[in-house]
Amino acid sequence: MEIEGRVVKGLGEGSHYVQIPEYKNQFIERLGFTPYPGTLNLRVRGGLEEFVEREGIEVEGFTKGGRSFGPVKCFKARIGGIAGAVVIPARGRRAETLEFIAPVKVREVLKLADGDVVRIELL
Repeated sequence: MEIEGRVVKGLGEGSHYVQIPEYKNQFIERLGFTPYPGTLNLRVRGGLEEFVEREGIEVEGFTKGGRSFGPVKCFKARIGGIAGAVVIPARGRRAETLEFIAPVKVREVLKLADGDVVRIELL
């Protein structure tokens, strides 16, 4: 399955969350790669509803320092030949924005700029 997304600027929070050991270790174990500390944000037509119903790879939530971190649903995917994963946080997500993680900085490797359209191939 393929979907189209338009590159958009994120809030800068993805890099923080991807580096939290409780998340990072699960990404390594369940997705098979160490994610680059950041996400590629893509606005997708029709929103993320189809992902909510799909069965994905679950990354468990946890509590750390008195703060609760929610679960994340992941889907192995590829953009421009780069293997990674679509990540859908259970909370704090924007309904039309998809986040993609990979072992490299996708925006830099593929020379992407805000507004560029990419195809996301779900694996």
